Amino acid sequence: MDHPIGGGGGASAPRVAQVLHHFYGGERRRPRSDEISEVVDPATGTAYDVAPVAGAADLDAAFASAQQAFPRWRDTVPMDRARLLLRLADRLEERAEDFVEAECRNTGKPRAAMRAELPHVCDVIRFSAGASRVPDGIAAGEY
Repeated sequence: MDHPIGGGGGASAPRVAQVLHHFYGGERRRPRSDEISEVVDPATGTAYDVAPVAGAADLDAAFASAQQAFPRWRDTVPMDRARLLLRLADRLEERAEDFVEAECRNTGKPRAAMRAELPHVCDVIRFSAGASRVPDGIAAGEY
């Protein structure tokens, strides 16, 4: 996306770290419209990224991609689903500070609070990995 933030520039135009894209079908996608929205850090009121605004065509494409992917996911055995979730939890822990920074900028949440929450997030993902291997629902009552 080649959209500038803040219009014509100048001293009041915020600097942007990155221009975000939609993500579906396993890849970043350019939006199908030119509508954008500034992403603002609620703690500072400063715009730091630009995000595309999804329109009907973007949603239709994302839903079509999900429909196409569903049969493969549906047929993925519980062991493989569990492995994917465990890898996700591992990656979250490996990049913990990146996620803390992103969440704090996005929500205005204090860093100490987010750092305290992240181990719980990883625990829930790991619990879900184990629960995915119990198809009769017994594990659902444990959490």
